[in-house]
Amino acid sequence: MQSANCCWDGSARSSLRQFRRLAEATTGSVQDGNITDPDAFARTNEEFHEYLFAICDNPMLLESYRRLDVHAQMAAAFEAGTPIFERVTQDHLDVVDAFERGDKARLREVIMAHAQDAKGTMVGAIDAKAAH
Repeated sequence: MQSANCCWDGSARSSLRQFRRLAEATTGSVQDGNITDPDAFARTNEEFHEYLFAICDNPMLLESYRRLDVHAQMAAAFEAGTPIFERVTQDHLDVVDAFERGDKARLREVIMAHAQDAKGTMVGAIDAKAAH
């Protein structure tokens, strides 16, 4: 889990305020396990994840994320009311908390669960869109 091995020095810690702002921004477009503003969620989610890879100074991981084109996939699949796993935005906040505490085990745990559930959300959204 490469992202859990991010830089833990003072320069990364000084970036945590911005990282927290980005995590908090994702909360505004999700309510009660549903996406309320698909465009805003896709944008803020992308900004959060790209910042994570940037502060980890992992260009390969950032490039891999960009090649997945998650933003475009979300924009195509999500509609207002699309269900999403309920702790999606809490996971983002928990990642920042783990960075702040330097808790690599918790960071790894949150990222692994988040990735698994995010895949499930995308499959569900794509299937629902195809059924229309």
